[in-house]
Amino acid sequence: MVVLPVVLQATLAPFYVPIIFGAKWLAAMPLLSIICLSAIPMAFALASYQLLNAVGKIKITLIWNSLYTLLFAISILIAVQWEILWVAAAVLLCQGLTLVFSVWSTQYVFRKVCAR
Repeated sequence: MVVLPVVLQATLAPFYVPIIFGAKWLAAMPLLSIICLSAIPMAFALASYQLLNAVGKIKITLIWNSLYTLLFAISILIAVQWEILWVAAAVLLCQGLTLVFSVWSTQYVFRKVCAR
């Protein structure tokens, strides 16, 4: 349910942005699409944080968020040396890592639950 509207916005942006904002914003289309797509992994990450917190693994969430913040900041600091599209790509890459964390944390919790 979360993914479909975001994907629709990313794919339909070339049609609605010129109508709403004008043709001068067409150059920003790749940037808008990348930013939209970077929101998808965050929805899964937030659910993973809640899952880990619910089973008392708050420390894992804290450690991951600390490492993620450090990596995110370093990525942005490196990406700003080039153009804004690289910054958006760095955000998308970092958000992709949260998807990996989400898969790992879900498997971690349910392996523990099923082993009981």
